[in-house]
Amino acid sequence: MSEKEREEIIRYGIKRGTVIFASTLITVLIGWILGIIWQGIIFWMSLSMLRKYAGGYHADTEKRCYVISFIVVVVSLFCIKLINYSEAWGIALQMLSLLVILFLAPVENKNHILDKDEKRKYGIKTKAMVIFICALYVYFYVLDKTGILISMEMACGVVAFSLIAGYEKNKRG
Repeated sequence: MSEKEREEIIRYGIKRGTVIFASTLITVLIGWILGIIWQGIIFWMSLSMLRKYAGGYHADTEKRCYVISFIVVVVSLFCIKLINYSEAWGIALQMLSLLVILFLAPVENKNHILDKDEKRKYGIKTKAMVIFICALYVYFYVLDKTGILISMEMACGVVAFSLIAGYEKNKRG
């Protein structure tokens, strides 16, 4: 590997780290402002864990990606804050989201085309995350922690929607 390639990789890593840090900070800050800091953290952790391997919709430009991500976080946190929890709807939406994730993931994008081995690997990791999230969901359901349940439902719903949108975008070419 040349020195130039090494520097490029380091620059990319620093840029990604900065974006992840800023996104996390924005999520925590908005959660704090809304008085739902822990729900915001759980939302962000659940979303990040799933999205990493599941893939989904990707904006065509970096700027558009940041704007869409910011809007998704703000809308999601407001929904977490304002939703009156309904046990039946919550469980139904969570199960629907997880089924979409199981059957569609991973969804690639034009900047990250997956070969057969990567699809298998990412699919296995996504399924493991879904099983882990299901177990956590049941655990927090038994403990009657509705704030956590809503946060997890919102994250899974966002990922499921992103997968559907990414799948449709890929179909259109």
